[in-house]
Amino acid sequence: MIPAGNGAAARMENQIDSSIERLTQLADSDGVFYVLALHSFVEARLRADLPQIGSIADFVQLLQTAADLLRKRGARADWLTVLSRMAQEHVLVEELRRGFHLLDPEEVVAATHNFLSFCRLQGIDAPALKGLRQKLHAWRSHRAREERETELSRVQAEILAAQPTARSWRSRSSGPGTETAWRRWMARWSA
Repeated sequence: MIPAGNGAAARMENQIDSSIERLTQLADSDGVFYVLALHSFVEARLRADLPQIGSIADFVQLLQTAADLLRKRGARADWLTVLSRMAQEHVLVEELRRGFHLLDPEEVVAATHNFLSFCRLQGIDAPALKGLRQKLHAWRSHRAREERETELSRVQAEILAAQPTARSWRSRSSGPGTETAWRRWMARWSA
């Protein structure tokens, strides 16, 4: 972040916190527009911290130029990774936006994770980030629960498929006493 006087720094922190609150409210809306809003925030922060990129209009090019500048300054690999991921996700989001398609929920989770990583690397620790962290945790928990339920359903189906059914047992049996044996078998399974 740009060093500033106490008053300017406080205003900047309030503006950042307010912006992040707006992003948190957008998180439950259309994923494409939410991710574009995250990218707008990132763009504004990069432009504020790296005035050399001020004339670049294309977001992906802006991220690549920022990465080059940060690399020359000896930035950590984390920075370059986050900016690269954001560039890739922006290409996808723009494509979906143009076709008026929906963004996969997993992509929204990934974009939120990248945004939070950007904020951490940027030194932004606004109180409003707690709301985004909570949403990220809830999304991940929900996805994990869905995965467990899907796996449970799959295993249950396999178990049921592996068990002999009354019909298949009965059709293989013939001769005297088959009906009585079948009823005993059914009574055992239904108990």
